[in-house]
Parts: sequence; structure tokens; C-alpha cells
Amino acid sequence: MKQIYQTFHMHIKETKRNPYGIPFRKRVRRWNILLAALLLLQTCIGCVSRATGAEAGESAELSAVTETASPWDPVDGAICYVNQTGGPSVSAASAVLIEARSGVILFEKDAYTPRGMASTTKIMTALTAIRNADVGSLVTVPSKAVGVEGSSVYLHEGEQLTMEQLLYAMLLESANDAAETIAIAVSGSVSEFADLMNRTALSFGIRDTNFTNPHGLYNEAHMTSAYSLALITRQAMGNPIFREIVSTYKKKIPLDGDTGTRVLVNHNKLLLNYQGAVGVKTGFTKSTGRCLVSAAERDGLCLIAVTLNAPDDWTDHTAMLDYGFANYRRVGCDANTLTGEIGVAGGSKETVAVTNPEAGWAVVPRNCEVTMRMEKRQFCYAPVEEGEAVGCYTIYADGEAVAEIVLRTMETVPVKEDTGGFFIRFWRRICGTRNGSAISGD
Repeated sequence: MKQIYQTFHMHIKETKRNPYGIPFRKRVRRWNILLAALLLLQTCIGCVSRATGAEAGESAELSAVTETASPWDPVDGAICYVNQTGGPSVSAASAVLIEARSGVILFEKDAYTPRGMASTTKIMTALTAIRNADVGSLVTVPSKAVGVEGSSVYLHEGEQLTMEQLLYAMLLESANDAAETIAIAVSGSVSEFADLMNRTALSFGIRDTNFTNPHGLYNEAHMTSAYSLALITRQAMGNPIFREIVSTYKKKIPLDGDTGTRVLVNHNKLLLNYQGAVGVKTGFTKSTGRCLVSAAERDGLCLIAVTLNAPDDWTDHTAMLDYGFANYRRVGCDANTLTGEIGVAGGSKETVAVTNPEAGWAVVPRNCEVTMRMEKRQFCYAPVEEGEAVGCYTIYADGEAVAEIVLRTMETVPVKEDTGGFFIRFWRRICGTRNGSAISGD
């Protein structure tokens, strides 16, 4: 009985000190566990907020800004989500329609068979010259370039024009004498320039193409495929000088110094007859048939169409471009067009600015359902480094993710010197890390 009494008495005394009947050490340990659990729950809830199906402009904390980059700039690895079937009927032996930035095919007919391409060759001639010469430099017309067969602006030996003026003559009037003058000015000879054109094509990953001259006069070894010509044009249209020239309908250049003026008129009828047309080049020889490369832009969607050996090329291109614009659209945004800020706990600043350093966009069928979801942290623990991934903006087409735009911090925010806060320091000791993130792109 005495032992029972002593045990009961000790229990009563302990209960007075600790009404819950829990020893002090155990209470401390349980409070630590509870505090850690609460902080973990707060982090799980607060680090990522989800806004499913919301447009960027509808977010209270991030806003979309109108894009400023050219939609013609080629972007390797860009996404084009294609689920369309069929397409227009065309007369061409080979034809292709691509989306300009990604190079993805929207329609094709025998697009990979190498064929002669006539004066559409001059697309590569111009791009090669622009990449390897100063367009403002003065060029003297050599005797070898005078009287070249085919289309001509009747250059005179010794006449001086700028490289840019020769490019206008070649691309608008399809002047073969201007093409040879350009080739000799850049490389010293036609054959050396043709080698340079071939090396340029290889740098684009094109291996089914061979150039033997800068103008496209028939040579059985001079050929490309419709798809490769479209990829060459894609690169060319990404150059603002080239794009400006091929979108020009009429241009005046000097005639043999001060003796007169040449009026150059673009052979591309689509510039006047098709809404949104911006280029690019016609071509014809008896051996290759009619060849045409066209480009058009509407609502940020940029298309390039190519036909080789097409008896009814103007109709073919109208049908192909109409098909592209009727069935596809462009969604997403360019770099630095999503801006906002998120909170910083324990930092020298209460917020940090965020943006998307890289573009994220896709070309999708018009009849698909496009939804968008944003995931981002509500706050970060200091210190915050510039470039940290803090969220992403995902675009879905018919439920399939077609573009992901990573949001990153724009600046560094150090820890506030006079405080870190007990809970923040305690949380860092528990985690042993700072701002761990499961956001993709980190």
C-alpha cells in the first residue's frame, strides 16, 4: 500500500506541474514537431499557387505585355502542334507550307525530292551576300557580269552601285547580271561564291541541296527540295535587310552613274494581290518550270510556301496560304513579356521582380481547345538569387502541353541584416537548404 500511495502522490504532484500529464522534455519535443509540421504545411500551400485555365492577362499578379520581337526570327526547337489532315490541291510537282519560326510542315506534296529551282536560287544568293559583305559598300561591275543570259537590268562594265542596290535589282527584277556581280564582289568568282552558298546551306543542316551558280540558270547539278528551299527562306526572312528588300514592290536605283534611273518592279504579284504577303521570289526556266516562294503574315502567324515546277503557281500559293491561315493560329508570348513580383520573407526588400527570360509559344489548329495554367510561388525566403525559377506558365492544346514559359527572378535580394526571424532561421535549420523548388526549368 505504501508503494501505491507514493506512486499516486508523485502522479498528483506531476499533474499539478503539468496538467496534461506529459513530461517537460516530451512536451518540448512535441512542440518542435508541431512547429515543423505547421511550417511545412505553410510552405506547401504558399510556395505554389495555381491558376488553372486563366489567361496571363487575367492574373492579378502577372500581366502580359505586347511582344516586340519579330515573328519572323527563326527559333530552333519551337513548338508547332499539328493535328490537321488533308490540305489544298496544287498543280506543283513539289510543294510545302511551313510555319516560319519553327520550320514545321503544315502541308506538303513530295517536298523532299531535289529539283531545279530556277531564280528562287537568288534567295540564298542574297542571304549569303548579306552575311558576308557590307550592304553599303560600293561595287564595280566586272566585265564577266555584263550580258549574262536571261533576266537583266543591263549593267555596264565599270558601273558602280552599292551592294544593297544590286540586291534590289536581283530580288525585284531577278537580274542575272546583278547576281553575278554580287558573287564576284563577295568571293572573287562565281564558282567560289557557289561553294560559299553550299557551305551556308550546310550550316543550316541542309544536305540535299547543291548550288552551282548564283542566279539559277539551268545546270543539272543545281537543285534543292521544296522543304530545303523553305528552310533557306526561313533563315533569309529572319534577316531584316532581306525581309525589307523582298517586301518592296518598286524601287529606283541609278543607271550608269548620273545618266539616268532604273525603276525596279517586283515580279511577285502576291505583294499586291494577297493580304499579308511580304515576299519572296519568283523563278522560271524551260527545264525547271515555274518556281515560286511566297511568304505572308497575319495576326503574328508567319507562313512560307514553296512550289517547284508548278504550272499554276499563283493559284497554288493562294490556296496553300489560305489553308494555313484558316486552320492554324499562334499562341504564347515572347521573352520578357510576362512581368510581376512575388514576396520575399526575411529579405532586404519585401518583393522581387519576375519575368520570363525566354519565349514560349506554339502554333496550334484553330479548332483545338487552348487552355493555360500558371504555377508560381507566393513568396521566397531570402537570400534570393537573380535567375531563380519561381513559376511557370503552361499552354495546352486539347489537353496536351505545347509550350512552357519559365518565370525567373530579375534581381538578387539579400537577407535583411538586422533580422532573419526566429521562424525563418528555424525553418532553414530544419530544411538545411534555401528556396528548394520543384518548378521545371531550374
